[in-house]
Amino acid sequence: MSDIAPSHGDILSLLFDGKSYDMSEIAKKIHRTNPTVTVLIEKLEKNGYVQRVKSDSDARFTKVSLTPKGFELKPVFELISQKLNQCAYQGLTDSESILLELLLEKSIENFERIE
Repeated sequence: MSDIAPSHGDILSLLFDGKSYDMSEIAKKIHRTNPTVTVLIEKLEKNGYVQRVKSDSDARFTKVSLTPKGFELKPVFELISQKLNQCAYQGLTDSESILLELLLEKSIENFERIE
């Protein structure tokens, strides 16, 4: 998995839902520019994790989805996520954990409003 960079994580996490997205949808959902997403997708495609397919309804759009090799990364991502959560919540009470989640959700909403 040395061919995966942290910058690929948002794209892979999005695609783990099994859907395909066009490049601009991915860029919007992960808060990156279209050119940045294009470069990231190109690397993931080169390494066999994603595939790009022209849209049936409009050839100007390309849909991106995970390949079977890409789906094989899901358990690894889940394990990493679990370890990070254990670290983040270590030593917090239940009420502190809930407060942390509420504050992080508000922070994410603030970032999503930035255009």
